[in-house]
Amino acid sequence: MWGFKISLAARRFRCPGCQRSQHPVSAFDRCNSNPYGATCIFCKSAMILADISER
Repeated sequence: MWGFKISLAARRFRCPGCQRSQHPVSAFDRCNSNPYGATCIFCKSAMILADISER
C-alpha cells in the first residue's frame, strides 16, 4: 500500500569498472543490463546501483 519509489535523482550509482560515480542518464542507453540508462563518463561502462551501506 505504501510502496515508496526512490526517484532517479535520489539513487546513487557506482561504476563497476573504475568505482567512480559520475554519469549522465539517457533513455537511449537503457537496456536489460542497464535499466536506468546511466553510463560512466570515464570508462563508458553501465553503472550499477550502489549498495546503501556504501553511502
